[in-house]
Amino acid sequence: MATLTAARKTGARRLDDALRDQDRLRERFQSAVGTSAEFGAYVKLENAREVVSARQEWLTQVDEVQAASNRVAARQAEVGSEALHPRGRLRVTGLVAPVEDIEPTTPGRLRE
Repeated sequence: MATLTAARKTGARRLDDALRDQDRLRERFQSAVGTSAEFGAYVKLENAREVVSARQEWLTQVDEVQAASNRVAARQAEVGSEALHPRGRLRVTGLVAPVEDIEPTTPGRLRE
């Protein structure tokens, strides 16, 4: 998780840098309107918008991975190491049955 936290911080810093760059390029474009530099300034501004969008999407994905990781960790804490009972019994939703009492099923067929 420390890696995700570090990646999130780095990504947030890069997004902040991209937003500042976009603001700078927006000002440059506005001052270039009506001049021969207008098209070039527009292209640079559009590129900056794409960079900002990509960095925002990347942060969203990091947040989703972090949330999924937190859900897995919570589930592991909930289940803990009690998935197998120490005496060879399988614990299933609060019920305990000896492993030898569990009948295998044929794939595609339900037990009656």
